[in-house]
Amino acid sequence: MWVALGDSLTYGFPYSPRESWVARVAEELGIQIENRGICGDTLTDMVRRLEKDVLGYQPSHCLVLGGTNDVYQLHYRFQRSCQAFMQIIDGLRRHNIIPLVGLPLPVEEAEISARLQELLAWQRDFCTEEGIILIDFFAAFQRQGGIALLPDGVHPGREGYRLMAETALAVLRPLFKEEQSR
Repeated sequence: MWVALGDSLTYGFPYSPRESWVARVAEELGIQIENRGICGDTLTDMVRRLEKDVLGYQPSHCLVLGGTNDVYQLHYRFQRSCQAFMQIIDGLRRHNIIPLVGLPLPVEEAEISARLQELLAWQRDFCTEEGIILIDFFAAFQRQGGIALLPDGVHPGREGYRLMAETALAVLRPLFKEEQSR
């Protein structure tokens, strides 16, 4: 069993978890992925619910996707978001759960976008240094039309969630096949 920890992008907003990229990935891979996406959550919120929403399930893997709500906060602090992200990864590793990280989608507002890109660059560098597998949703959306796939400027429509699933599957299929052959 796997768990997906995140915000509305994991949940599947404005639809439901049944229509999320997480559900599509679970169906395609034939595995159970518990969707623990909560709309509006920041990385700090995810730290607070790590034990209940991830560790309690004792998953082998955890897909982590967060940061968008952080950069929208009035009193956003880059270092606090980075620290919370590291706490999530550390908590997973201490319980022998393999972390997989999704990089959030682009956003429409220029100031918010600059903050998000700074956080994503840091997440990308951190994951590369730590050997954590990345699912680069941001780059996939940039290649496929960016904001045009986000009807409200933040959340994907159905076509966007399809693209998220395809992006995740391109990374996860080989990993899943490798683990199945062990």
